[in-house]
Amino acid sequence: MYKQLTLEQRYQISYGLQHKHSYRQIAKVVGCSATTIFNEVKRNTGTRGYNPRGANKMCRQRHRKKIKKITITSEVWSIIYTYLKKRFSPEQICYTVNEIKQLGIKPKSIYAYIKRHFHCKDEVYNYLRRKGKKYHKRNKPAGK
Repeated sequence: MYKQLTLEQRYQISYGLQHKHSYRQIAKVVGCSATTIFNEVKRNTGTRGYNPRGANKMCRQRHRKKIKKITITSEVWSIIYTYLKKRFSPEQICYTVNEIKQLGIKPKSIYAYIKRHFHCKDEVYNYLRRKGKKYHKRNKPAGK
């Protein structure tokens, strides 16, 4: 399981970099892989070099900006369902609902919700444009 580096670990990385240790040596001290150290240094090195506090701050800012997973509640589903009945595609529904409610729902979430909660129920699949079937591209190039 992925764990974020702590401020203490970032100070250990900084110490190792100042004393010209390799990423592998730093990784052994910190207790993670050399790739983690490489990525940490690459992402969080500023114009003045690697700064542990600055790295911690930048990491927290990136974490805050990250798009959180949106769960479709029964209230949101009732709105989505009314648009499905009106023959809107999940893409159109996302655009409309996000304009009104600012929820950040993606079309994939709607398809996944339908598949998870209404598996083999024609009532919902009939409202979808392709009735739940995957799109097949027509003109494939020869030899592929």
